[in-house]
Order: sequence, then structure tokens, then C-alpha cells
Amino acid sequence: MLVVSVAAPSVDLVSTLLLAQGGLIALSLILVDEIDNAYGDVYSCAVSGHSLHTSWTVRQWGLGIAIVCTALALVLPMHSLEPFLLMLSSVFVPLFGVIWGRLGSGQLKLSKNTRQVDWLAAALWIAGIASYHLLANFAPQWGAALPTLVITFSLAWLTRTTKSLTDVQ
Repeated sequence: MLVVSVAAPSVDLVSTLLLAQGGLIALSLILVDEIDNAYGDVYSCAVSGHSLHTSWTVRQWGLGIAIVCTALALVLPMHSLEPFLLMLSSVFVPLFGVIWGRLGSGQLKLSKNTRQVDWLAAALWIAGIASYHLLANFAPQWGAALPTLVITFSLAWLTRTTKSLTDVQ
């Protein structure tokens, strides 16, 4: 952390850490610490992929995903990942707010055979995505994730229904 804090902004941080005393040890410890996260991400994706295409085993999915992700990590520029991660956040933060607001009360029960679209919840989600981007552009001092989460949760909570979806059928 000390090496990074005194390095010039235009300097390649990996090279700076490797040249620092003990830098290789520090980078090795970070790599070892992150292996379990990579394994968990690949395994989670493999299980999800297996549920979509069951003719492949979880092991086949995992190996394929690990190979594809390793190849992508070698060729994709790391500095362009921040906009992608912010875009991903703009989709999932409001989605979590709507789901939490609708299902968090425990009053709304989902049936396994129910395949309905709650159009109001979908509209709240889309409005949450828009509010995330508006807040990020026009009020960055407030942040975007937490205000959007509060907005979508509150609106979903206020517009929730108390009857179960199994009663609607």
C-alpha cells in the first residue's frame, strides 16, 4: 500500500510493486488470497450453466468457463473494466432493491408454476436503472448505488401486494 501511495499516477503499478523490496512476495500473497474467489466464481457459473444445458456436466462447464475467462483476462485491457462494472452495478442494484422490497415482507409467496411478469416491478427496475445513471451524472456527490437501492426498495415496498401469486391464478 505504501509503494502504491507514493508512485506517480502514470506509473505501471505492477512493475512498481515488483521493483519494490518484498513486492514479489506481496503480489504472490494477493494471488494466493484471490484463488478461492476465482474458484467460487467459476463453480457458480458452471452450476448455472449446467442448469441451462444439462447435457454438459458441471466439470465440463467449469473447465470451459475457466479456459474462456483466462483467455479473456489475457487479452482484455484492465483499465476498461470499470465502466463495465459500473454498468453491471446499475442493473443489479435496482433489481435487488425491487426484489427486496417486494419479497422482503414475506407476504408475497411465489409458486413454482407461476410465470407471470409483474409489470409494475419491471417498470420500477427500469426506473431504478435510469435513476442510477442520472445520479451518477448529475449528483455524483451522493453516489449512485445506495440512493438507487433506497429508492427502488421504497417504491417496491410501497407498491407491493399482500395476496400471494398462487391466489392470482
